[in-house]
Amino acid sequence: MAEANNKPYVYGFGFGNSVNVLAVNKQYIFYYDGYNLEALNAATGSIVGSPIIVSNNFQAMYQAGIVANDCNEVFVGGDNGDILKYQFNGSVFTPLSSINIPGQSNRKIHDIMYNSSNQMLYACGDSFVAVVSPQSICVDSALHLAITTSCPDSAIVSVVTSGASAYSYTFTWIDSLSGNIIQSHSKPLGTLHDTLVGIHLDSIIKVTVVRNSPCQIVSNTVYFILQCNKKIITICNGSYYTLSNGKKINLPGNYPDTLIDYHGIYDSIIVIQLKVFPLQSKTIDAAICSDQNYLLPNGSTVTSPGVYSYTYKNKFGCDSIVTINLTIDDCEICKIAVPSAFTPNGDGFNDKFRAEANCIISQYDLAIYNRWGQKVFESKSIDDAWDGTFNGVPQPSSVFVYYLSVTKANGELKNFQGNVSLLR
Repeated sequence: MAEANNKPYVYGFGFGNSVNVLAVNKQYIFYYDGYNLEALNAATGSIVGSPIIVSNNFQAMYQAGIVANDCNEVFVGGDNGDILKYQFNGSVFTPLSSINIPGQSNRKIHDIMYNSSNQMLYACGDSFVAVVSPQSICVDSALHLAITTSCPDSAIVSVVTSGASAYSYTFTWIDSLSGNIIQSHSKPLGTLHDTLVGIHLDSIIKVTVVRNSPCQIVSNTVYFILQCNKKIITICNGSYYTLSNGKKINLPGNYPDTLIDYHGIYDSIIVIQLKVFPLQSKTIDAAICSDQNYLLPNGSTVTSPGVYSYTYKNKFGCDSIVTINLTIDDCEICKIAVPSAFTPNGDGFNDKFRAEANCIISQYDLAIYNRWGQKVFESKSIDDAWDGTFNGVPQPSSVFVYYLSVTKANGELKNFQGNVSLLR
């Protein structure tokens, strides 16, 4: 294992002071000399399983470096900017997807190391250094986690593995539905727990704990749903609910409350989930003829124009308000007048074409066509008028055809068709 025998720029036959050909975990010692990869029993040193030749094409002493984790994933330096990855099952090495360092094709990796503080692999090679993700976090079943939820909105995760205090840990809390990181804390040596507050009820939270050991990529993950004893209270808009401490609440949300038994002793903490039904309101514009009456929501009838408001209980038992804006139309004398000509010359007299009505119109559709059947104007409002232009271009003196459909307030439909002369 002399450095000169394993690194390309070290010459001589003496022993060097740095050569990375061994990686160790709880079960095995892994050996890699740039060609050969083998596993040895960590307790006895005997070879375990079948050694392999990583590649017959590798150049002597150039590719090097080895890292292993407690899940028996082994990372070794390769060529073309690749960190080769293997899974050892106690018998054979199975190749996994390699980790490529972009832009380093045809370049050898001379060494790799693992940085536990950020869970990243550091690599150096032929004129480059790089930091890459191992693309795997080893889940170690021996790293036991415990979750304690605390109503109404917090939880604590703890490492309960024997000997856990010998390491430091990074706690990362993730919203399981969105995948967003809520918080991440790297704790000092011997701190075995982390707390998250502000959790919503019924949230699904994923907690990943990484052991910051110097040579290993070890973690475990636990999921939990924050569920508390809760009581659902519904109130109407403008009402209040009073908690056991006398506090009045009227906004939707979750509120901690204390149950008191019949002896006056504080019993337990529950969560009041308050739901507030909003005030519902609706406005109706209505019109009737002078000899008709209008039926209000309360069952009474009116014959006079005005604004009528009625409050009633909806299906939730809350107040809802209906407002009727009622107008009266003399339906018998309702007339629609359409001029036969107009003069859009800008003198302020008869410059625009439109229909006129002496009554309320609930629906209005006007379309005007030139002699070639091309639509030059249309409107859905009786207040809109044609100024004699098409696409901003003044039209010459000519005869145009119009089609008009009008619905009166009493529901009567009238259709008109005729000619209008544009005079300049």
